Amino acid sequence: MKSGGQEFVAAKRALNGKAVAFVAQVPNVKDLKVVYNSNFKLPEDAKVLMHEVTDDIVRGLQKRINDLSPLGDPISNDARDVMGKAIYQGMFAQFEYIAKAKGLIAGDVVTVNDLFANGDVGVIVSEALKAIPGVDTMLSTTGWDGKISQAVRDVVGQAEVRTYAELKNGKVYINALSTPEVSKHRLAGYDLYETARIIAEAARGNRVDNVIVAPGNNWYNALLGSVLSKKLNAPIVLAGRSARDSQQALEYIKNSINEGGNVYLIANPSEVDNSFVSAVSTLGISNVSVKRLYGSNKDNTAVEVAKTLNPPVGGTVIIASNAIYPDALSISSYAASNSAPILITPIDTLPPTVVDYLQKLKPQKIIIVGGTGIISSDIENKLKTFSSNVIRYGGQDRYDTSRIILEKLYGTNVNELCFAYGGNYPDALAGSAYAAAKGAPILLVQPGKDETLRSFLSNYKGSNYTVFGGTAVVSDHIFQVIKETLEKTQ
Repeated sequence: MKSGGQEFVAAKRALNGKAVAFVAQVPNVKDLKVVYNSNFKLPEDAKVLMHEVTDDIVRGLQKRINDLSPLGDPISNDARDVMGKAIYQGMFAQFEYIAKAKGLIAGDVVTVNDLFANGDVGVIVSEALKAIPGVDTMLSTTGWDGKISQAVRDVVGQAEVRTYAELKNGKVYINALSTPEVSKHRLAGYDLYETARIIAEAARGNRVDNVIVAPGNNWYNALLGSVLSKKLNAPIVLAGRSARDSQQALEYIKNSINEGGNVYLIANPSEVDNSFVSAVSTLGISNVSVKRLYGSNKDNTAVEVAKTLNPPVGGTVIIASNAIYPDALSISSYAASNSAPILITPIDTLPPTVVDYLQKLKPQKIIIVGGTGIISSDIENKLKTFSSNVIRYGGQDRYDTSRIILEKLYGTNVNELCFAYGGNYPDALAGSAYAAAKGAPILLVQPGKDETLRSFLSNYKGSNYTVFGGTAVVSDHIFQVIKETLEKTQ
């Protein structure tokens, strides 16, 4: 393999863009795409490839439907996973057909559109969604049952190849097509894993003693771990289920952690398996230890993280919902900056482990984030038995709550504001550690609310700003609203 006159050995990992490809981990070259060659093995490599294809498509489809729906965010992460399985099955079957019927040889290219050639995967997705309680009603009442197919095609058509390579005379030649969106005011990568690495580099640079690692496929591990980021001076990077799916996290650890450093892995072995732990030990860095933090469920994991934070007795505790992420995200930077653990709870009953921990911690102040629709008045009354100072910050929706948290806990005198899309969590997870490092609040943004955003931000003119995620989550239009309002001098 050649890059800038140098040759490298390609790693055997399947990925996709508009071209089915292998990815090679090459110094200074990210997400290398190599066209199909004879070393590709069916069905194992194809299955990995289809999962990579599916992940990008379903996240884009989830955002598209939620943005356009008049009924809130009907496509939850569980519904997204149902879509993913349907798309995966359809595309894998089509790939097998192409491979066997055409007899792929070295140099052949299979595009994502090829995988949709026989049959309409949109129909499969629509049928899968109709099986989810509540979603079927949404589809029929909004007319989306007839639009899913087009939405799938639209999202697929937006897939991009960021780098490409071709095989010539047994060598691989690299041709860069595009680069991550990293600017003074926007931190974004190709996917949530690269975005997390880029945010980590911006937050803490390239030399650290501690790194926090959390799964990229759920929100609570990373947000709970964010409270450790300030104390440990640690960035957050995201991992897949195995080392094979965690190259961005491993790359950051390899390039950034000091000898004798610590990797805090907030995940049980079913969330991030032990192949990741083994991979850290083979990075060639002396005496790096991996410390797992997790409980028997997410509520108990929150308590385990809080114990590691070791907050002072008589301090502040944050109580957030264990069902949704936005309110915890909005307060995560404040929690990290103030060594305030985030504990999570169902809507109407405090978990026993949370009760036990509160009894030991004897908090002087308890902050509830979210309205009574997600954390009931009964829980609020129960919390008053642990502290006489219980405050609730809750608005009409997640965006209103986010604004209230900013106003009440930061006021208007802030040096920097951080912005995250409120409709999905992945790109913002690592941002909580960045915001804590900068002492900056996080504000959730949504499409179609320009005037509300302008009006609110008019109180923060002159503040610096950072947006987490690319244009697929925070559009250029919203970015311009933020830029024009905050940079306006009068």
